[in-house]
Amino acid sequence: MEKEHYTGIFLEKIKEQLQDVCSCMMILDREPQNKSSIQEICYSLHLMKGMAGTMGYFRICQLTEDMEEIFSKAADERILITGRLLDLMKESTDVLKNYTKNIEETFLEGTYDYKALRQELKQAAEVSEVKMLPEKRVLRRQFTPKEEKTDFTETEEENSGDFVFVEQEDLKELCGPIGDLVMVKNRLELFYDSAESALQNRDFLEQMEYFKQALSKLQESAAKLRLVSLKEITRSFRKRIRLLAAAENKRIDLYMSGLDIRIDRIQADLIREILLCLLECTARYGMDTMEVRRRQGKSSKGSIYLNALLENDAVLIRLHDDGNGTDISRQTTEGCERNLEQMRLVIEDLGGELTTSFVPSKGSKYRIKVPFPGIILEAFGVEVHGEIYVLDMKYVQSVEDIPKADLLDEEGNRIPLIYIDKRLNIPSIEKETENKKAVIVKKGSSCAGLVIDAPAGYQEAVIRPLGSFIPKDPLFCGGVILKDGRPALILDINMWI
Repeated sequence: MEKEHYTGIFLEKIKEQLQDVCSCMMILDREPQNKSSIQEICYSLHLMKGMAGTMGYFRICQLTEDMEEIFSKAADERILITGRLLDLMKESTDVLKNYTKNIEETFLEGTYDYKALRQELKQAAEVSEVKMLPEKRVLRRQFTPKEEKTDFTETEEENSGDFVFVEQEDLKELCGPIGDLVMVKNRLELFYDSAESALQNRDFLEQMEYFKQALSKLQESAAKLRLVSLKEITRSFRKRIRLLAAAENKRIDLYMSGLDIRIDRIQADLIREILLCLLECTARYGMDTMEVRRRQGKSSKGSIYLNALLENDAVLIRLHDDGNGTDISRQTTEGCERNLEQMRLVIEDLGGELTTSFVPSKGSKYRIKVPFPGIILEAFGVEVHGEIYVLDMKYVQSVEDIPKADLLDEEGNRIPLIYIDKRLNIPSIEKETENKKAVIVKKGSSCAGLVIDAPAGYQEAVIRPLGSFIPKDPLFCGGVILKDGRPALILDINMWI
């Protein structure tokens, strides 16, 4: 692929590292010997140097190499980055930002190589080194960020592992043809069922079976490609919170669990942005300084907890803290493009929900629930007054005749009946089915019987968005195309029981 294909990813990563460098510079301005900040800058510069070299941006590569060498000496306590040297490092950071801006606009970093700045950097470093420690010699070593010791045993692998970057548009282009192939398979099965006996031959059945197996493997591969673990999208969270806390004279630990849970890659960027906004707002507004916490009888170090778990067909992410319980919806959200209400709308557009709770002096709680978006639905069709609706097969337990007495489960408990036609305000037809049936559906510990006229069978169906021309209704979660080409709405069981 051409280099331009990866430019967007490169810019996103380089901007993130530059932001980390700038945050650490602010700390060094007050605390020149802050080892943690120096090592963070070394690591960020090392990453930028490697990325720029890979992309062929050699001016960025050279400048970050010069900066890394100076910060390496500072980490070895051979120099102090203060005064003019600190000013030069800030100027160098501005130069890197200019290079980044040029790449964003033209895909090129520009022709100016800032030789004078690089030369002054080297001279200032040599003078500072002589003044600092004239006789101390320290071996160069590879720098990696050092984590502060805490009583939390979970390891943070912020920048380890090999990742395959996949463009969202590429994923959507892959998922579209898979849905079309499923529809072709459904039509072939319908054609076979209605064909003359002469057409129902062994060769056709064999080829159809091969086609179904190949399509099944393709669906599995696409599903794996679409998923990404929460660990991957939360890698920089602890570092961001640590830097923000240091800049505001706070001590905050971020504890995360359940990061092996995987979410849809197409949703991942939005979820990452929202989680990071909530965390940074909590650290900025919901956490007091160490002195204030001590006066309140709390530990000087605040704690934020992020944990994820699976709940039926959705991912549940919970955030809570032991801060002051400030309602962030009333605060100016610096560094975050969305306020709390906008974040709630984004989550709702994904089919999920965001709930919040703020208790003064106790802390805040956030609950994000996002469903797994699918391409193919194992659909169970039901007929109600001549209309076909579909249910997700994973909720369907059985189809039962409605007795004159109560409908009971295996343990003898009464199963409540829900009349679909009444809930949807479907007008009755002239000849209603007398022998109605109930589809027993179960979600978690909840169970109910959906009253229907007749079952319409099982099939794999392609999920289609409802579009803006259909008013939003929480009772539906999408639409499908049936074997015969007719559209049908999907009943959202989460809203029915």
